[in-house]
Amino acid sequence: MEQVSLVFTEQAIASLRESDFDTASAVGEVIDNSIQAAATAINIQTSEVDLPVRGRRKVGATQIVEFAFGDNGKGMDEETLHHCMQLGYSTRYNDRSGIGRFGVGMTLAAINQCKRIEVYSRTEQSKSWLHTYVDLDENTPYIPPPVKEEPPQKYRHLVGKKHGTLVIWKKCDRLLGQSDEIKHWIGRTYRKFIGKHQIVENSVVKNPDSVAITYNNEKIEAFDPLYVIPNKDFPKGQHAELLEEISLEMPVPDDALVPFKTSRLIIRMSLTPKEWRLEGGGISGRSQLAQNLRMDDNWGISVLRANREVFYDIMPHFDPPPHPDGIDRWWSAEIAFEPVLDRYFSVRNIKRGARFRKELREEIETRIKPSIYEFRKQVQSVFKQTKIADIHKDKDVSTEHTEAEKTVKAAAPTPGKAGRDKTPAERAREIREIIEPLVKNEDELAAWVAKIEAQPCTIVDKEGATWKGDTFLDIHPQVGRTIIEYNMMHDFFMFVYGAIKELTATREKDDATALIENAKKLKVALDLLFMAYAQARSHLDPEHEQRVGDTIQYLENNWGMFLRQYLKTHEKNS
Repeated sequence: MEQVSLVFTEQAIASLRESDFDTASAVGEVIDNSIQAAATAINIQTSEVDLPVRGRRKVGATQIVEFAFGDNGKGMDEETLHHCMQLGYSTRYNDRSGIGRFGVGMTLAAINQCKRIEVYSRTEQSKSWLHTYVDLDENTPYIPPPVKEEPPQKYRHLVGKKHGTLVIWKKCDRLLGQSDEIKHWIGRTYRKFIGKHQIVENSVVKNPDSVAITYNNEKIEAFDPLYVIPNKDFPKGQHAELLEEISLEMPVPDDALVPFKTSRLIIRMSLTPKEWRLEGGGISGRSQLAQNLRMDDNWGISVLRANREVFYDIMPHFDPPPHPDGIDRWWSAEIAFEPVLDRYFSVRNIKRGARFRKELREEIETRIKPSIYEFRKQVQSVFKQTKIADIHKDKDVSTEHTEAEKTVKAAAPTPGKAGRDKTPAERAREIREIIEPLVKNEDELAAWVAKIEAQPCTIVDKEGATWKGDTFLDIHPQVGRTIIEYNMMHDFFMFVYGAIKELTATREKDDATALIENAKKLKVALDLLFMAYAQARSHLDPEHEQRVGDTIQYLENNWGMFLRQYLKTHEKNS
């Protein structure tokens, strides 16, 4: 009886073309191979055609019709190149040490997007480039043996001079991705490989093995969904607050076939800065800042397999479920594991998606649930304060310093570095402690809080005998704003405000002589103010090493002490 092939080629390939890839994840399979081949530079180039204006499609819309992927990796010898597009073939089949494992990714990805795949490759030992291809229109089950052939001239710059690989997708008929979205997907998915910095044991450190990826000659920048490693869209000096990482030592399943028995799983969580949430268009996250930071996409958990993202979404059946008000976009989480733990995540052969197995999901839920609830509490608190501030923002809490405060706000000073070590809760508590003695009720307090949070610098007059020490002012730096407390009981302010009071009175009486005398008093006060600072500054030993905070406190105390001494001497001798 005639033998029957296990695979009926034409129908089988048609079925395989329906695999669960999209354009971005298909592109990722080629990048994976380049990284596995130790490439330090990966270059992607597309050919695009203009699309006609139709319906909502605008002028300038384009369609990608060809993809080329080049690298400077180790390249493939003749035998490996001949088999590289054979489904199921892999020099790393079931290898748990890197990104690849199953031996079907690149080919499945390519035929899902196009009908013709061309591959050029060269090793360092080889003297020439080799080329082979697969064309689905030829309807043959065979891959032609590699032949000596140089890469096309228009793509020659994408590969290394002496070794590397070039993959070209032609006859593209299913490309759905837009270039901007594909670039962002690459920047996020391969952030651990292409980033200049990385997170190691709760610290941001330089990445010594950074891989460069370009897309149509544009270098792709790493995008950290934890918002801990800054990028160009972050407001200067701001980034998310990283919690202490959680490490789980997991038993390695028997099918991993490795000599070690356990492998670490790392959980990292972060909360975006309060300033982003205040500027972020409320819970909806619709402000320009939120759009630049792609907060709309910031949902769920990022799962990294061998440092390569395989999942970024809301995890099914996870407890707690997504918050109905959408506040979960303001915190982030990533879970990193090595391929030996694949069974716990049910990772599929296209490395697109991951599901926690029940026992692992329950363990992770137990570990991160308290942080999620605390994040939600902080986010809701900020939005509640914002609503209260909106209610009170028109209430008049102006003072004699309002004009100067508005001037500084208009100048838009760059936020200083001091105060970054204070948590949002500590900053809120500091404002309350400063303002509470000045107000009668919570409404007045809320109005002051709204004022302080809306401008870079606020001056607060303090009276009474509670002030300790010789300082005539206290400075409270916070991220993006500063509060200055004036010690109204200090001789300087008593002298200056006394002169101002007399100046006002003499102006009403139109007494020119008294007017001049009081103007001279103010001039003297300004001179003494800066002379006292100079004297206090001269008492600092530039050779003496000490904490910056101690130096500032020493300077402020001496400044106030010398200023009081000079004013008393002036009054005594006048």
